[in-house]
Amino acid sequence: CGAKHALYNACQALFETGDEVIIFSPYWVSFPDFVSVTGATPVFVKTNSKKQFEPDFNDLNNKINTKTKGIIINSPSNPTGGVWCDKAIKETIKICEKYKLWIFSDECYEQFVYETQYTSLACFKSNNEKILTFQSCSKTYAMTGWRIGYTIGNKTVVSAMSKLQGQSTSCPNSIAQYAAIEALTGNQNSVYEMCAIFKSRRDLILQQLAKIDNVTCEIPKGAFYVFPNFDTYLNSKTQTGEHIVSSTDLCMYILQETGVVTVSGDSFGAPGYIRISYAVEEEMIIKAISMIKNSLLKLIF
Repeated sequence: CGAKHALYNACQALFETGDEVIIFSPYWVSFPDFVSVTGATPVFVKTNSKKQFEPDFNDLNNKINTKTKGIIINSPSNPTGGVWCDKAIKETIKICEKYKLWIFSDECYEQFVYETQYTSLACFKSNNEKILTFQSCSKTYAMTGWRIGYTIGNKTVVSAMSKLQGQSTSCPNSIAQYAAIEALTGNQNSVYEMCAIFKSRRDLILQQLAKIDNVTCEIPKGAFYVFPNFDTYLNSKTQTGEHIVSSTDLCMYILQETGVVTVSGDSFGAPGYIRISYAVEEEMIIKAISMIKNSLLKLIF
């Protein structure tokens, strides 16, 4: 019932108490909980914010031990929009092979990649029995509420996931399954058009963010999010005397002042950052960022 469910099932099938699973920070909010509910421990690895949030390989190697069972990769990324280069992916695969780790590759945003050619992680290895690829119809085909996701990988693992799902949800609803068949096998022109529109919106929102003093943002190469750093605006006060200590505080302040909804980087293990989606019309992007800028000018330092 969506890629979220597929990831949950895979964690249940492969991880247990005593295991450790590597998660790269910033991470999608559900990854740590997927791991924790199995009894395993999520272990967070640093990334390079200036290189599409690719792994800090020194930190990665230092975090792996005899308890490490798997690793979760999300490129293109939610929340950052970052897309790892081929070199970074190959290096990560090499490390995983050395320690015989399971690799989870969440590729839900694969169709929304800009200025580069996307290659599914499993395609980098002919012997990819320990790689599980997770996909979804939600983003590519705007089918979020239809709840259709799928997993490609080791037959034994997928069979175990199927058994688990058979005793919980049985299956995604049949109407959504037929819709997914048409989406996946039908004409893909709408996907290409959507990608081009998102790229234009990405460029627009980056232009607008550049108008805000002391805000930095890596140019995301995928997905439909920007992940700017608002750290300079922390430890300030509102005009009513409320303290802005965290990015969560800042998001709430922006919401109350402007009605613009953002998501705190705290939720993704990235204090000081804010995730903003540009899956809206251009006029709304311009208006929203302008309102955010004006609200920040009211803060007292």
